[in-house]
Amino acid sequence: MFNDIDTLRPARHMSPNPFRAQYPVFACLKPGPPSKRFKDLYEACKDRTIQTFTVPRYKYVFLCPAYFTFPISPIGPLGRNCLKVEFNEFSYENLERLVNVQKYMLLHELAHFYLGRETLGGRTVPKEEYDPNECVNFDQKLSLRNPMNYQFFVAMVDMNCMDAPDPFSYPFPLPPLPPEDSAMKNTTGPLWDLRIEETLPNISDSLVGLA
Repeated sequence: MFNDIDTLRPARHMSPNPFRAQYPVFACLKPGPPSKRFKDLYEACKDRTIQTFTVPRYKYVFLCPAYFTFPISPIGPLGRNCLKVEFNEFSYENLERLVNVQKYMLLHELAHFYLGRETLGGRTVPKEEYDPNECVNFDQKLSLRNPMNYQFFVAMVDMNCMDAPDPFSYPFPLPPLPPEDSAMKNTTGPLWDLRIEETLPNISDSLVGLA
């Protein structure tokens, strides 16, 4: 994924032109009459926990107004916003200051974009995880499919955070790797964040005409 971003390699099989390689396109959403292109998508932004989002198989990364209230880069000296480790688990004291940074949020959505149907989401088994300790608890294959793992990794490297739990010690019993043909099961339809799905029940109709 990092190679795709670094070389600007386009993703494939994206709508509305599934046979043409696509680069991510960033679209800022704002209140007002719905446009033909982004009809009703602003409704998702009314959930203040959603600052950015993608739509499966579409080339757009949507930015809500709340996204621009966060700092572009980390604030403070290196190490200030790092998560502490207590009893081999991350504490949550600096969690928001560590990850709620614009460039890390964009990386999260680019992970969704480039992973495509392999990404974890609200309707995959298992679901996407945002908790840092649940991210540690993922096995090797699932950690590569969870966008928050990339966000934590880049934020910690960027801030020179050196302390982390040992994933092979309690309370992280590393599960065995699943069989190759069952590592990812999408049993409920499109990979989609349930918060957005609940906010936009008619999302498929809303996306008609995207170009």
